[in-house]
Amino acid sequence: MEKRKGKGLDFEKSLSIILEAVREARFLSYRELADANGADWSQVRYAIGGHLWKLAEYGHLKERLLLSAIVVNKPNVETGKMEPDTLKGFIGAARELGYPIPMSRRSSKSSKRVCSLGLEGNRLRPHSNKGC
Repeated sequence: MEKRKGKGLDFEKSLSIILEAVREARFLSYRELADANGADWSQVRYAIGGHLWKLAEYGHLKERLLLSAIVVNKPNVETGKMEPDTLKGFIGAARELGYPIPMSRRSSKSSKRVCSLGLEGNRLRPHSNKGC
């Protein structure tokens, strides 16, 4: 089994923190995730992308959920909006895991697929079937 700890980020701890945020229907910042792991943000900021990839892959394989969807930049914790680079990474992970990603997020057919990812425009929301 792959080592699940690196650079101060512990897989099981992060999984627990993310699942707690999901239960509370709230978003989580990258720094909150690092702090909850007891990690120094300056030491883990470049490793967090790979760490979130492992969590996304795990969530996909176990529950067909992209667990990393609720982790956003700190200024966007209230709305779930993803910055363009974050959104690009999230969509890349979703594609890699086989989720259908529409070319346009404007059509109703595309909106249905995007909604299943928890993505609406540049905003993510904790998983809910409301409005989907």
